[in-house]
Amino acid sequence: MLVVAIAIIASASNAFAQCASAAVSVQGTVENLSQGTAADVVVVLKTPRGDFSKTAEVSDGHFRLDVSFSTFKSWSPLTGHHCSNIPKVVDVAVRRVDHVLVQEELKFKDSFETRDSLSYNLKRKLVLDASGKH
Repeated sequence: MLVVAIAIIASASNAFAQCASAAVSVQGTVENLSQGTAADVVVVLKTPRGDFSKTAEVSDGHFRLDVSFSTFKSWSPLTGHHCSNIPKVVDVAVRRVDHVLVQEELKFKDSFETRDSLSYNLKRKLVLDASGKH
């Protein structure tokens, strides 16, 4: 019995290693950003197993981020590891200091397409209006 318990614990600790990381690529344009205003884009992938985020600077009104996330969803001693964790929602926000200029919530299944088995791209060009007139 002790051997079985040790084998289960050892297998469980390797469960994360069995699942590959995937990446979501988000690129777009920020319109009506005040000249000389430094701004960042924050992308948050919301998955059943937690949030994954990345921040990048807006450069000449454009941005591009590749946000990695773990595909590990669950593990069972009977069925092994399940690597099907994907985002449900992707939040994209343009921020200046601690102030959000514009934010958009994208439903993952509607807004992204598979590039290959472990990477996803936006289906359309993302344009965010930072003027506050939405």
